[in-house]
Amino acid sequence: MRMIGDEVTLDLNGPSTCRVIDPDTKAKIESSLGPDPLAGGRQAKVRAAVRQSGKPIGGLLLDQSIVAGVGNIFRAEVLFETGIHPQTPGNELTDEEFTAIWKSLVKMMKVGLKYGKIISVTAKEVGKPLARLDDKERFRVYGKTTCPLCESPIRTIDVASRRIYFCAVCQAVA
Repeated sequence: MRMIGDEVTLDLNGPSTCRVIDPDTKAKIESSLGPDPLAGGRQAKVRAAVRQSGKPIGGLLLDQSIVAGVGNIFRAEVLFETGIHPQTPGNELTDEEFTAIWKSLVKMMKVGLKYGKIISVTAKEVGKPLARLDDKERFRVYGKTTCPLCESPIRTIDVASRRIYFCAVCQAVA
């Protein structure tokens, strides 16, 4: 969907559902969402939900009632950056691991907002400004075949009915 205004154009790509809704429906949907890391969402509320669940963190991050705005690319890239295996149960994460996930999410989401696309790498890693990256340069593991850190093959598994990319060496099961 594309909405064109006098000063701004807005594109919506790949939503689960796209429909015109009334204010009451909007309020109901928004009330069902977990905290949004970009909008100052409460880390403690997300941590409490994750701590209570034995489900894999790779699935919990996709659950919009736990944390809003995290999709398949963000979860793969954040878990890689933090070295956490996607099948690690939420209730087995240490406070330090969860804090690392949250900080990584906030950082990547802010970069995504700034550039209008998901970017998980740094300018230093790729040797050029982030604004000049082509699509294949934006990620560390998502859609990749080789780990940028250890050069092991990137693997995929299904977690929460979605394929996730990860490095079995850098994100070994604890």
